[in-house]
Amino acid sequence: MIRIILVNVIAFSLPFILYGSYIWLQRMRGRQQGKDVFGGRVVFLLVAIGLVLVIAGFLSLASFEGGSPDGVYVPPRYEDGLIIPGRIE
Repeated sequence: MIRIILVNVIAFSLPFILYGSYIWLQRMRGRQQGKDVFGGRVVFLLVAIGLVLVIAGFLSLASFEGGSPDGVYVPPRYEDGLIIPGRIE
């Protein structure tokens, strides 16, 4: 579950990180001085791109995770002091 949350947080944050890096590099080169770089339109665009990436992440996880729809679910069980996770066979 942590992995899924982490993938979505990274996917949503990626446009902000890339844009922030671009702005930082432009300022290091002496360009874009004094401009409002995180205006309303820019934030809206970054949020939209982040949401598209999150949706793409959900779709890829749904497509490539899990077992076959025709498989048999084996529930998790306790065996010899260990918890054997559930799976689809």
